[in-house]
Amino acid sequence: MSNFFGISDKPEIAAAVVKIDANKTVIDENKVILADLHDTDLPAINTKLTTLDTVADNIRNIDVPNIQTNINTNETKIDANKTVIDNILSTINYVYPSDDVLHTNASEQGLASLVYGKLKETFVNVDGIIRISFDLRTPDVVTCYGKIYINGVAVGIERSQSDNGWQTYTEDLLILKGDAIQIYVMHTDVGRWTYVQNLVLKGVLSTSFEIIS
Repeated sequence: MSNFFGISDKPEIAAAVVKIDANKTVIDENKVILADLHDTDLPAINTKLTTLDTVADNIRNIDVPNIQTNINTNETKIDANKTVIDNILSTINYVYPSDDVLHTNASEQGLASLVYGKLKETFVNVDGIIRISFDLRTPDVVTCYGKIYINGVAVGIERSQSDNGWQTYTEDLLILKGDAIQIYVMHTDVGRWTYVQNLVLKGVLSTSFEIIS
């Protein structure tokens, strides 16, 4: 039997129509998918996949036990080097300034000169800041001068004295191993003498070091 429009109203026919419509929808969706695939850069995708395969192979080929062995070996070498450095540092001598006497160059010596000339000298075999003192005098009432030099270069404060009594002058200076600590003097009057005694080096000799980091 047909309805007014000539379309069968049997249930099986209506069901078939619904399936046909559903299949048509699926076909349309597949057409969209195919269109998207057509626009895809397949060579680029293949290249990326090949790269990922290579990375995966490299990861699989990593020799983890050998790497750990190398790490352990290097750590052992580092510890050994640290021990050597600690032993070297423990033998280094360094002087810190104090009033403890390390060395005395006591003899009295004189010089008559209108320009600075070397009068006393002591060689040092350690590094550090050393407290240096010396006694200065002139037997005359005119002024004499004294100054500390290191290796022939003036580094100390210029000191002056104008009576017959001894005057002691002190200052702390940085000294390096092998330096010569010297006292240079001069007088302001021709033929007048300047005298120096007791070139004294003071400080604490330290060989104790602690590595913090």
